[in-house]
Formats: sequence, C-alpha cells, structure tokens
Amino acid sequence: MWDDMSPFWKGYSYLVIKGCAIPIIYWKSVYMSKGGDWRKVDQWKYLKSQYCDYKLIVQAMRRPSPEAFEAAFTVNRKLLSYSIILKCLHQARRAEDSRLAQLARDEYGPEFDALFGYKRGNMWVVKCKAGDIAKQYCKEKGIAYLYEI
Repeated sequence: MWDDMSPFWKGYSYLVIKGCAIPIIYWKSVYMSKGGDWRKVDQWKYLKSQYCDYKLIVQAMRRPSPEAFEAAFTVNRKLLSYSIILKCLHQARRAEDSRLAQLARDEYGPEFDALFGYKRGNMWVVKCKAGDIAKQYCKEKGIAYLYEI
C-alpha cells in the first residue's frame, strides 16, 4: 500500500522496521536516511526505479479517481497490463514536462538561464532536464505540479 491514509491500508508492508509496517510513500526517506542498524547499504539504488513507477501509478489512480483511471486504461472491458499503463503514463509525463519546460523558456526568454539553474561548486549550471524545469516553473507560478503526491 502506498500510504497509511488509504482506506485500503491493512497495516501490511514488505518493509517492516522494529515490528512497524512502513507504507511505500515513506520508503525513500527510510532508505536514504543515514542511520539505523536495520538499513541495508545501497538498497535504495535497487528500489528507486520501482518506487518511482509505483508512485506514478498511484498518482494517476488518485487523479481524479480510481474509476476514471480504470476507464482510461480499459480496452474491450479489460484493464490494460501494468507495463502498458506505466508506458502510457511515462509518455504522458514526458510530454507534459516538455510542454511546461518550453513554456518556461518562452516566457522567461533571456532570463531563463539565470532563473532555471543551480550552483555546482563555483559554477552556475542551467537546468536542462524537462522534469526539473517543469517542477520549478510550477513552483514559480504557484501551480500544482501534476506529478507530486
């Protein structure tokens, strides 16, 4: 289960720490933390991809509703496979990120490089990943980024 706020939460998880089931939403924080004798070294790098895929599925299921999700991914009264749904969602996310990144470039014009970047050591690096630009653009504009829970 993604989180313990869902009506589907039954208190079960593959990740259990000191007898406490940890919902998936917290796994990144758990695996990225610095301490704890329960922690498996470098485990996150193996789980990150699956975590991100599952997060994308959960976001789609919750927006606007599980029924709308099911309707969108049902063909001939049969729900599409997990991998096909995931492929569709990744394509939609890339398209939306690209659209927002281009909107940011167009809107900010020559100021873009100064606003959409970060400091690495003593150098200013302009962001080039559409997803990073899209997240910052949404934050700047005070609009919700679709791919955050």
